[in-house]
Amino acid sequence: MDEAPGVESGPNVPPATRPTPDPQALNPLEGDIWRWTNAARAATGLAPLRLYPALLRAARARCQEIVATGVVAHASARWSSPHTLQSAFGARLRVMGGENLACCRNLAWAFTALMGSPDHRANILHPEHGLLGVAVLDFRSCGVAVCQEFGGD
Repeated sequence: MDEAPGVESGPNVPPATRPTPDPQALNPLEGDIWRWTNAARAATGLAPLRLYPALLRAARARCQEIVATGVVAHASARWSSPHTLQSAFGARLRVMGGENLACCRNLAWAFTALMGSPDHRANILHPEHGLLGVAVLDFRSCGVAVCQEFGGD
């Protein structure tokens, strides 16, 4: 899927705001979420989010934890907050702690749910968030688990 659900994209979005993920860094579903997130930001005049290795590792760890435990939560026995999770994977940024989590039947529903939630939408459209880590895993109990970790340098 190239189009973000409910987000304007296409020829009116300047090429600089449509970066292509490194195919070795993201799986196809993660690439879709990353592109849709950046399309939503571009639609409001914000710069695209760049992938950041420490946040990518943190997102994958949180997503794996959700799938393993069946619990979708911003705090766990292992990491008390998104900030501690991001720090544990080496993030040392000026702005840290933004995290979006979704569990939905498919990727489009997950992104639509994130954009429909004021707090999650605020993370996606936060002007000081310039960095992103994203993970998407099959989560049999609901469909897919999506994790976004945000930061800013």
